[in-house]
Amino acid sequence: MDPFSYLPIEITEKILGNISTQELLTATEVSSSWNRLIGKNSEAMKRITLKIHWNDEENLVNLLLKSQRNYQNVEIKNWIPNEEAEELLRQIEPSWKNVKIKQVNSVSMTKFINFLGIIEPSVKKLSLENISINIFDNENRLERMEDLEFSKLEVLRLKRIRTWPFLEAFERCKALKSLAVYPSRDAGFDVVNILLHQNSNITELETKIEAIERIEIFNMKRLSLKSFIIKGSPHAFSSERYTKFMLKLNQILMCQKETLEKFSYEGIFDIEICKVLFQMNKISSVTLGSYNELTNFNLDLNFSLLSLKIIDLRVAYNFLDTLINASPNLTKIELIYMDQRILQLISINAMRLQTIKVLFFDANNLNIVNLLPNLQKIKISAITRDLRHHIERIPVQNHFVKLVMENENLFNKREDDFRIQCGRFIGDELNL
Repeated sequence: MDPFSYLPIEITEKILGNISTQELLTATEVSSSWNRLIGKNSEAMKRITLKIHWNDEENLVNLLLKSQRNYQNVEIKNWIPNEEAEELLRQIEPSWKNVKIKQVNSVSMTKFINFLGIIEPSVKKLSLENISINIFDNENRLERMEDLEFSKLEVLRLKRIRTWPFLEAFERCKALKSLAVYPSRDAGFDVVNILLHQNSNITELETKIEAIERIEIFNMKRLSLKSFIIKGSPHAFSSERYTKFMLKLNQILMCQKETLEKFSYEGIFDIEICKVLFQMNKISSVTLGSYNELTNFNLDLNFSLLSLKIIDLRVAYNFLDTLINASPNLTKIELIYMDQRILQLISINAMRLQTIKVLFFDANNLNIVNLLPNLQKIKISAITRDLRHHIERIPVQNHFVKLVMENENLFNKREDDFRIQCGRFIGDELNL
């Protein structure tokens, strides 16, 4: 007897909504009727992701044949043309809304465009990574691209796309709210400007510094960004190019002064960038790289800033002191390196801190940090061997030490040279 068959659909949905994702998956294996019931429930299927290794042709076809679920979240790895699978998809008309495709190597661009055409009517979020396709085919690829509208697409993420003419497939998108793209060719930069011009509702933008140089200010003035993330550093720029880039970035930030909530830029920056950020009324999260000047400066108090991250191994004490004193409501701070002096600065001037994240921790007096009454979490990747022994001797009544000792990786490892290990962590963090 199937108990669900006696229940109103509203009660069934409440039951399914109150069990974990793992329990939901287990329930689909109880019977074919339960599998159909859960597979047709849109709310339940929001929590289940179909993961496919596309080049496993036999299992792929069987999976699509046997599946009675209306998947919304799909992750595809190693896509290759598969006519049988694609014909099945045309028949079942998939309702895929969130699609991630990773690793497409040396396949026909036309065939990949054909596949995108199958999923295009329903997809709202599309992420493509490591895409390398052959554009030199004679199957009317340009005409096929023009058939793609992606009318429902709201989130587009393109990373490590090695064939930038492929970007033209998205030129007709007009419903985007979030765009993450890293072009490396002139054609790619042109498409980015087209997308920004056509999608004035974009509130999240993520790109690289070279794209910032090419973006038209007119397009940025039409946006009301909440999140703005820039990858890369201008360390290889000439002095003239760096000055122009800073001027362009300053102009863009001024355009977003009333709406921006999150900003991340891990490269070298000038003080004017900092001043503009601290004048924003809604900014709550800031990630910065290296400060390019040695002179002292003042910042306006910013009461909205809650999270501060500095990507600089040799962060200047005076620079950090200015930032923290201008952020009285700071609840989270992330640094690559923290010594005794920085720890004392934070203890005295960041009383609302709840989270500290540090790659390398090298303080020697932890008794002072009980001045942080709201601290709830400390994440540390590496410490010196001497400090580890020092911490083990401090009474556990110290709240700060208790939080440090929750980082079990610091006390279970056998490596002697934690400084070398820290260097490895830093390299991973900065993608060096």
